[in-house]
Amino acid sequence: MKLDKTNREPEDIREPLDKNKVYRVFLEQLNMIERSTISVNETDRDRVRENSLDIGFKLFPIIESVAVNIVGKTTRAYLKELGYSKTEANLMYSMFRNGLLHNFNPFHYVYDDGEISWGLMSSSGTSGFVPHFPGYKSDEEEYNMSADKAFSYEKIGEGQVHASLSLDALLSHVRYDLNERLKKDTRTTIDIVVGKRFFGKTPSVE
Repeated sequence: MKLDKTNREPEDIREPLDKNKVYRVFLEQLNMIERSTISVNETDRDRVRENSLDIGFKLFPIIESVAVNIVGKTTRAYLKELGYSKTEANLMYSMFRNGLLHNFNPFHYVYDDGEISWGLMSSSGTSGFVPHFPGYKSDEEEYNMSADKAFSYEKIGEGQVHASLSLDALLSHVRYDLNERLKKDTRTTIDIVVGKRFFGKTPSVE
């Protein structure tokens, strides 16, 4: 955010809202996205397939709002709380979030020693998204199971790395996290951002 002539950064204006309502709004937004990818008959398949590919345009703003209002952190920091590494969180944000919201597709990255290609996927059909699996830890290490991850980052050749994001898996992960947070959140209200407080005069009308 640009500083004004007073050299003071704008501050968030927040208002308290019932905690349960805040969580309910975000969860319902995620559920609505999922419902838009569920077909009701044979002729409905094209519509839900197109909707599944548009998830990113709706999902990332919700994730950012959850990060700011419920978690109180940046989107990258929230992604790290979900279990993604610093590199994974940065690429999910810069390649996929920025690419989808500022362009039509995720960004393709080129470096002096190689490049990162991208893959984007989602699902549609008659049954909705697969629920997030949080992993399993056993007293016997051989029975441990890793949690589901929506993002993968792997080397596919000399100087070639591929970053892939599953939008439906990311939605399921965020929804699972919200439900778990709601159980542990001891607040009765949450101060949500409703505006910005600027220091200086209102811009003149031309």
